[in-house]
Amino acid sequence: MVPKLNVILELICHQYHSKDSLPPPSGPGTGDSLQQCQTSAVQSHVAGFMLCANLLSGVLCAFTSPRLGALSDRYGRKVILAFTATGMLLGDIITIAAATFPDAIPAHWILLEFAIGGLAGSFVATMAVAQSYAADCTPPAHRSTVFGQLHGCMYIGSAVGPLLGGLFIRYIAAGYILSIFFVAFFCHAAFIAFVLFFLPESLTIEQQLAARVSPRKTTLDVVQAENHWMSAMRLRSWNVLSPLFILRPPAISQDARIIRRNLVLLSAIDTVVFGMALGSTALLVLYSEYTFSWSNFESSVFVSIANTSRVITLVLILPLVSYCCRMFGPSASRVNGNFLMIRLALLFDIWGYVSFAMSTNPLHFKLSTIPASLGAVASPVIQATLTTHVSADRTGELLGALSLLHALARMSLPAILHLIYMSTVGSATIFWCLAGTFGVAALASLGARPRPRTPV
Repeated sequence: MVPKLNVILELICHQYHSKDSLPPPSGPGTGDSLQQCQTSAVQSHVAGFMLCANLLSGVLCAFTSPRLGALSDRYGRKVILAFTATGMLLGDIITIAAATFPDAIPAHWILLEFAIGGLAGSFVATMAVAQSYAADCTPPAHRSTVFGQLHGCMYIGSAVGPLLGGLFIRYIAAGYILSIFFVAFFCHAAFIAFVLFFLPESLTIEQQLAARVSPRKTTLDVVQAENHWMSAMRLRSWNVLSPLFILRPPAISQDARIIRRNLVLLSAIDTVVFGMALGSTALLVLYSEYTFSWSNFESSVFVSIANTSRVITLVLILPLVSYCCRMFGPSASRVNGNFLMIRLALLFDIWGYVSFAMSTNPLHFKLSTIPASLGAVASPVIQATLTTHVSADRTGELLGALSLLHALARMSLPAILHLIYMSTVGSATIFWCLAGTFGVAALASLGARPRPRTPV
């Protein structure tokens, strides 16, 4: 992530200054300290580029990710996992080509990489299919634990990857940033081969054929059958949003109204948490490099520290808190504890971003990752809580709806954040905006209540 952002920065900087009378900086991917690139004008161009990239990728991902989830029911999880990884593989090729020939390939050709990633579903579809694979192989009572482990594995990779990448670039590749993309290319190729030839399929042939011949009635079909024909026409006209109707089941009783409110509120909070976390990571790197003059190595170490803190939170602190909730009360206390953990996590997010905004030195900025990392428990706990609000045969449909929301969040929220940063380069305004957004999410979480015993 960090090398890719810096390659984009250097590529835009190279082509931006090539129009001036001054000689342009050295080619992208060399890892040189480019003083010409650490200017507000270049930073603004990079923020605008990332805004367009996230919009393009998010729009395409919002269209494809729910459909990839449905295709995985019909043709198996393996082929979809390999397809999403192929999008990443092609992205590596485009980045290498653009950085190798900066004078022949315009920087905006990298937008093609984001478009291909969006069409392949990006990591949004990858996580949704991986969770569906886990749901196929795991009893319903243990799925929340497995989802937490998947998030923990994701953060372990995010923690170890930037550190290894920074060490590789500094000590093995002699500062040649582009070398890490050759490594990523072979890693993605090896992953595709592993999925296709070694990973067992979680769905049997009979299950796949049954899904192709006789697809199960969805929540949208039920809503259309029970509502006025005009409502059905409106639903069909917005078919791209049809997976979201599982989040608004018919309110036929008081318990159903509680479930509906929880589904809407918790899914909305999860969408905000996902989108803000996705958009803020790149901005943290850009802001720290601009404010503290960090190099690629210092930025990679910072990202590794932040993600290592999240791993500790998910692997050690979250299980300990869950155990305490089970010990200090009846069985219902576990659900109540989930709602408490969600609210506390949002408060830690607020604390973390306020601390980022008030940081005046690199050490304080790094220490601010500690409270921010405690907010990492929000997403897996929210998703685990949501799965208890639907019956077991609707878990896949629910995860598809969440993947659609995540794709929409990836399309809009990072773009808004980059637009704010582009207009306020050099100030901490973006972190105050993030803290305020999490404050609104924390207030919204107060409207959620423990669900009744029997899901609707």
